[in-house]
Amino acid sequence: MREDSDRKFKAIEEHFEASERRFEAIEGQLKTMQELSEKRFEAIDRRFESMDKRFEEQREDFHLSLKASIEALNKCLTDKISALGSRWGIMAEDTL
Repeated sequence: MREDSDRKFKAIEEHFEASERRFEAIEGQLKTMQELSEKRFEAIDRRFESMDKRFEEQREDFHLSLKASIEALNKCLTDKISALGSRWGIMAEDTL
């Protein structure tokens, strides 16, 4: 009876050790997966930071381009209004 009990305990102990090894293997796999996930998230963060920087640069370029276009349009309108005023003045002098 004692030998039978010893065999049963030994079988249970072996089963427990096998389960523990499987658990440790799974735990190792989870740790590896977590490390890979962290590396991927870090890479994604770097890409988003890079994209943010590029969008900011493009926004600044667009702003400068728009400002230059508005200044050119303003000069063009000012020149045309001045020319129109000059012609009006010459026509008004001719009527006297």
